[in-house]
Amino acid sequence: MPIYLFILAVVVIFLAMAIKILREYERGVIFRLGRVLGRPKGPGLIILIPIIDRMVRVSLRTVVLEVPAQDVITRDNVSIKVNAVVYFRVIDPMKAIIDVENFLYATSQLSQTTLRSVLGQAELDDLLSHRERINERLQEILDKHTEPWGIKVSNVEVKNVDLAQEMQRVIARQAEAERERRAKVISAEGEFQAATKLHEASDILSQNPMALQLRYLTTLVEISVEMRWFIALACIDAGVLGHRADLVVSRTAQSLCAVREAETVIDHEMGGQARVRPAGALSVTAGDITVAADLALRHRRRDRPGDTPAKPSQGEEAQRERMEELAEQARAQAATVENESEASEQPAPDADQESSDTAAQRGGPEPTAQDVTRRGVEQLFEGDLFPVRSIKLPRDRKSRSASGKRSSSQSRDKRGRYVRAIQTERTTDVAFDATFRAAAPHQPRRRAKPSPGAPALRLEKQDLRQKVRRRRTGTLIVFVVDASASMDAEQRMRATKGAVLSLLRDAYVRRDKVALVVFSGRTARVALSPTGSVDLAETRLQRLTVGGTTPLTHGLLAGLKLIRTERLRDPHVFPLLVLISDGRGNISLFGEEPLLEAQHAAEQIGREHIRTLIIDSAKDTTGTLLTAIGGRGPGSLLGGTGFNACLDLAERSSGEYLGLFDLSQGAIIAGVQRTLRAR
Repeated sequence: MPIYLFILAVVVIFLAMAIKILREYERGVIFRLGRVLGRPKGPGLIILIPIIDRMVRVSLRTVVLEVPAQDVITRDNVSIKVNAVVYFRVIDPMKAIIDVENFLYATSQLSQTTLRSVLGQAELDDLLSHRERINERLQEILDKHTEPWGIKVSNVEVKNVDLAQEMQRVIARQAEAERERRAKVISAEGEFQAATKLHEASDILSQNPMALQLRYLTTLVEISVEMRWFIALACIDAGVLGHRADLVVSRTAQSLCAVREAETVIDHEMGGQARVRPAGALSVTAGDITVAADLALRHRRRDRPGDTPAKPSQGEEAQRERMEELAEQARAQAATVENESEASEQPAPDADQESSDTAAQRGGPEPTAQDVTRRGVEQLFEGDLFPVRSIKLPRDRKSRSASGKRSSSQSRDKRGRYVRAIQTERTTDVAFDATFRAAAPHQPRRRAKPSPGAPALRLEKQDLRQKVRRRRTGTLIVFVVDASASMDAEQRMRATKGAVLSLLRDAYVRRDKVALVVFSGRTARVALSPTGSVDLAETRLQRLTVGGTTPLTHGLLAGLKLIRTERLRDPHVFPLLVLISDGRGNISLFGEEPLLEAQHAAEQIGREHIRTLIIDSAKDTTGTLLTAIGGRGPGSLLGGTGFNACLDLAERSSGEYLGLFDLSQGAIIAGVQRTLRAR
């Protein structure tokens, strides 16, 4: 081997041992012949003398040290297991290397012993509720003991506190007792405040006998079903927004009735005569509602285009006549609702259907549009209104909490009409009649057993019966309307607007919600979000335009999305989707054939158990095909084939199919009625 190669190898080895590179977060403590140099080296390039110098690397980054779980007995003698985490870093590399053999191991052991000693001096409640204070105490102690080692402890956190199962149950009972104590204290404070207010109220009422009598009579005033209908129709006729006006008129009428009766009672007492209250004296009358409506609705009325101011005498006369008409309508509506309630109590659903159909046939001609809605001269949109027949729903076995007056659903609380009794494991609403009937056959056997002091009627747990109540719930009706040029725009859109607005008028009284989705061009939009406001519907319907292509899939999915959103807000809502179109979709959404996409959308609607009603605008109920825009005759439906797209969509969505016979005469309403009855 040549000598120069040997020398080259020695030089390379020498340089490798002499040259060291330290990173930005590293420092080097150099020992020369066993003695440490003045200060740490780094970062960067470091030159060492081979064999003579030795360098120890020290990292200056923060170290996360996990303290193992420690068995600790707290100050109040509770055995727990606690672990923690310590954050520290080296600030003086020379002390960390020279003053302690292994600073990592030393810090770990010191952390464990400090954790046990500090937690042993604290009570369990302090450990659970004042953990930040204990963390600060641990950090101070560790930082103080590790400072001579060149280590800075920045933070200490207690992670988990494990308790035995028995202790967890004890703490749970303690917390429950504390909550009960707070609840009783709050209840007592409320009773004290209520008693104070009642004392003040009694002092005020005692100074005026009229006020005392009026307060008592206010609690006895009742409002019949007929008068409630009268209030609703008066608010509709006045064109007010929301249901707050109904409540204001109702309370005002109750106060007027109580004032009238209180005046009569005091007059008789001052005259020394005994007051004999006639039947119905504490029931709100039509006169009370007329006065209350004039007081409560005058500032809520809104002037509409076309209204001309009338003379005071003429306005009062017209208003009085109008209120008399509304009173007659309320009397008819109350009678109809009473008949429907009696029919809904029949046990068989078929009997409900037959009785409802018979009542509809014997009801005679329906009232005109002016009899159930506001006057036609006040409308802001182009649409023919027509009367809305009663959309009756059969009994719903599923409990629903949504408010409304249309459908009958099983009630989950103590509200609603008591219809039958059942036996359950836990009885919360006792049906006393059914309970007595269940216990009656067992009375001879139970009385034969001697039991001193036992009651005459001996009941056992298996005798208890639970009441099943039913109450009225609301419905969400979503109209998906084809506003493209494929529909006979003027005739059918005009009739469709009238149908939607007529349903809105009915929904105002029955507390339902109606929404409108319109599709044309290349998109579908929500023209009317779920609402019961008639005025908002008028404004939105007035802006509807027609024309363009037919994105049928877009409309179906927009309606489905709207129903999903409402179900997220209220899982108990009962939706009904009404599609009005000819089924000739010609715009794709996912790149497939438009008809196939519409079929997939209809199947998805059916899988989500949404009731649907498909109204074919190109065919009437007699089977005659209607000529659409473009001049295609009966034989050219869907490109000249005999395939009926709307009927196919109805079958795929498990819904009902109707042809367009005469929208202005209520074909949509009749279809909605049949669909909801099939619920």
